[in-house]
Order: sequence, then C-alpha cells, then structure tokens
Amino acid sequence: MAHKPGPWRCFHCDEVFTDEDAAREHFGTVECEDPICGVTAERYREVERQLASFLSETDAASTTFYRLGAEHAAKERAAEQKGYDRGLADAKAHPETLGLMLATGTP
Repeated sequence: MAHKPGPWRCFHCDEVFTDEDAAREHFGTVECEDPICGVTAERYREVERQLASFLSETDAASTTFYRLGAEHAAKERAAEQKGYDRGLADAKAHPETLGLMLATGTP
C-alpha cells in the first residue's frame, strides 16, 4: 500500500494531524488498533491488568507452558529411571556378560 501524505483526520474525535508520528500515535500502527481517543478508562485498566498478568507469567499461556514443561520433565525422569533400573537388573542377573566380577576378599 502506498504511503498517504497528511493531514490525517480522526473520524471519531475530528482531530487533524499534520505530523505523521503524531497521527501514528493517535491511530496506531496497524488497522486493528483502536484510535487512542476511543480507548475508555475501563479498557485502559483492562489492558494494564493483562500486561501485568503477562509480565508476572500468571496468564493462561504461561501457566500452560510451565505445566506442560513440568509434565514433560517428570515423564523424562521416569523414563530415565526405568532405563537405569533395567540396566541395573541386567547387570545383577548377568554380571559375567558385562565383564563384572564379584568382589573377593571383602568382609
């Protein structure tokens, strides 16, 4: 899309912007953003709460991410332990095939 030179007029508040940076600040940088004149105090506080939740990693996505990571780590530890236990049982059952010898002369 070609760059459109100013001035830019807001259809919500009728303010006119001749400076591109000021217009971008008012309208946002993408079409899905609301013009700043249309943001209510309630919406502003809601976004603040969402940001605080995100930054403290208590939002739904972070909670799910850490839960899945913990579940994966537990399964990984269980699989490692199962393999270790199997190897230990094999070593005890067939020490001669592994080149292991029983210790002699120990009390």
